[in-house]
Amino acid sequence: MTEKLMMARRFVAAGVLSVFMFVGIASVNAQAPPVPDNGWIFSEQDGETAGPTFGDAEGTLSGGVEWDGDDPFGGAGSVSFDGSDGTVVMEDLAEAFNDLANFSLSIWIKANDTGIDKGFWEAVDSGGGDLWGLRYDSTGATAGGSDVIKLGITTSESGGNTNRGADQQESHEGTQTTEWQNIVMTWEDGEGFNLYIDGELDEPTLAMQNTAGTTALMDR
Repeated sequence: MTEKLMMARRFVAAGVLSVFMFVGIASVNAQAPPVPDNGWIFSEQDGETAGPTFGDAEGTLSGGVEWDGDDPFGGAGSVSFDGSDGTVVMEDLAEAFNDLANFSLSIWIKANDTGIDKGFWEAVDSGGGDLWGLRYDSTGATAGGSDVIKLGITTSESGGNTNRGADQQESHEGTQTTEWQNIVMTWEDGEGFNLYIDGELDEPTLAMQNTAGTTALMDR
């Protein structure tokens, strides 16, 4: 079995530092790590363009975002967001998520506080909602867990509802940290979400109810 790993066009890391973002094709029988379809390590440290390490989609820095020398491996650096309107947008991937039966995304983040409601990746600008997103949530809206990670997606089974509770998931409590953290988000038709935090499979306080269909409404 293979999984198709794709990257959406936008990520917003309001109040956090974000570094490596990798997406590609993986096989459960692979003997070596797969090469991502797209990935960025933010090593430029100058200008308004984040060049791709994998793939050919560039990212454009805008708003309250700047280069930062900190990263989890003491190497390339990262980008830092001021918590207001900072974004890095990959416009060439604006429709990359539509009609997929599976995808995965890996990101390293570092927050400057816990108990916060701040997002660090979304496929489209959700206007502050849980649409197509991955974020810190101080209190899970459904399960009520404290300091969780919230995942949201829209599929062909969503009936056009771009913020349906059945298409969201909330992690176990106490996941937020001010240390560097690796988050891997996967979704597959027939299985739903899996969330890995620093290499450990998460046991959510609220699991995704809808686990069928293909990704949809990416380019709305």
